[in-house]
Amino acid sequence: MNISEQIPQILKNVGVTQIWCVIGNTLNIFTNALRDNGDINWNAILHIENEVFAEIIEGIIL
Repeated sequence: MNISEQIPQILKNVGVTQIWCVIGNTLNIFTNALRDNGDINWNAILHIENEVFAEIIEGIIL
């Protein structure tokens, strides 16, 4: 098991249910591990401004 496979398990263990992140090729291994894990929702965002907006709205809703 490599580190990209361990991180989703660690995040799940501490209660993370979703991640908001700007997409990029350097994250492909990590996003593949998240998809394979299936317990954490990956929310891909195209621009950093949209990511911040989504996180604020999610904080207000939850």
